[in-house]
Amino acid sequence: MSAEERASLKVSPHEVPWESATPTKKVKRLWYDASLDRIVQLTRFEPGAIVPHHRHAGNELIYVIEGDVTDDSGTVVAGGMSCRPTGCVHTVTSRYGSTAFAIVTGPNEDPSAAGPRSVNYILSEIAWMPLGQGVHEKLVWQGRNEIPRAALLRMEPGATRHRERSAGTEFIFVIEGSYSGNSSVVTGDLEVLPSGSKHSMVTKNGVTFLSLSFAA
Repeated sequence: MSAEERASLKVSPHEVPWESATPTKKVKRLWYDASLDRIVQLTRFEPGAIVPHHRHAGNELIYVIEGDVTDDSGTVVAGGMSCRPTGCVHTVTSRYGSTAFAIVTGPNEDPSAAGPRSVNYILSEIAWMPLGQGVHEKLVWQGRNEIPRAALLRMEPGATRHRERSAGTEFIFVIEGSYSGNSSVVTGDLEVLPSGSKHSMVTKNGVTFLSLSFAA
């Protein structure tokens, strides 16, 4: 195994404890980069949870695993995504409770002025595009202004995917199924592929995963 392959990191969320952030919000911290103040986490809201009006010092990206997350731009339900750009000002609620995968850059701040709104995406309305060799992709959004490229990928049984050396970091969150690469990665796992690394994956029975790729 090459040095590049060994550089990837797999995190199994079931091995990470929940931490109480507020009386109605818990988080599992899966990965953190202090130099960027960027954290990858699972967020769980209790029914009726409210995050008061706040401003994002950096961007926040969420994929809703179960339940509902609502802000000023509308409600995102299971299988949907939301992109909160730097400076976004909003209030967040969850009527019935939710669990979401999130990448957060920078802290929340007191809102001092209006900012850009979040943008919500219904992934079921985006068409699958074939990439060849049993791999299909739904491009959710292109990377821009420090926001990573976001895509949902589906690999058919027996398919392989190769990632050449990249100038940025890719985060893979497995939604369904499993694959083998540097290790066995299953539903719910996170794999972090750092900048400059090479990576190959193969799936025996098929896999669907979310890919978020930051430029260097």
